[in-house]
Amino acid sequence: MITSPTDATASLHHHAQSTSAVHVAQVSLMLAIAYFLLSFAYAALVLAANRKYAKPWPASRSLCWHAGMTLAAGSCVSPLIFQGSNGFARHMVAHLLLGMFVPLLLVYAAPVTLLLRSLPAPVARSFMRLLKRPVMRIIVHPAVGAIVNVGSMWTLYRTSLYAAMHELPVLYATVHVHFPAAGYLFTASVLRHDRWMHDWGFCNRIFWLIISMAGHGILSKGLFASPPAGVPADQAEFAARMMYYGGDVVEITLILILCYQRYHAPDRLKQSSVTSA
Repeated sequence: MITSPTDATASLHHHAQSTSAVHVAQVSLMLAIAYFLLSFAYAALVLAANRKYAKPWPASRSLCWHAGMTLAAGSCVSPLIFQGSNGFARHMVAHLLLGMFVPLLLVYAAPVTLLLRSLPAPVARSFMRLLKRPVMRIIVHPAVGAIVNVGSMWTLYRTSLYAAMHELPVLYATVHVHFPAAGYLFTASVLRHDRWMHDWGFCNRIFWLIISMAGHGILSKGLFASPPAGVPADQAEFAARMMYYGGDVVEITLILILCYQRYHAPDRLKQSSVTSA
């Protein structure tokens, strides 16, 4: 049987896609394992810190970390388990978990504070001096976090990067590591739950949170109207709704936390006591 050049090309293309899918699946499993290993590493740091201090590390923080790592691992393997027709929606679920829900949990786990408590005193002091350097203050500025976090989303969905990451396993892994890292950087800079972080002020933090919300909302509406290359319109519309309303849940949570922090700020409490006196 003679195969036409067109059929041969299609066969090679299908084979390449199948090979890429297998490699992406392998990378997904490796990422899930890596996130579970980070969960064990956190537990080891907790044990080390509890041996040094009489006051044990709060169990609520450990719970936040393990929940975050479980969600991160689940978001990596869920496309392999729940295989269906709407691949872009499955990706969007992973995006919401990795980029928004997981970072919020990790921030409340206070991993940097735990690391400082578990390290030997001289090493911890050296690490603290590193964190206090001007360049680190710039890195943890809410503006930097917002640009890195939202900018990476725009880059992924408004360029050919989304299609390329399903063909290049290294790029796929990079995206699935970058999302929680960028989300953590932004969420930590806004909430400032770890007290080692420089405080850029409440107004500054709420301003960049609003900018981030606007960028996220505009992008989700843009995906609804103009899907990424290769994504069917019905899939894009469903995923865009998930991105829009799922993002609202986390963003409203951040606003409520910020308002709570502001209401219970020490300077406000002092001012209230002086006024009442």
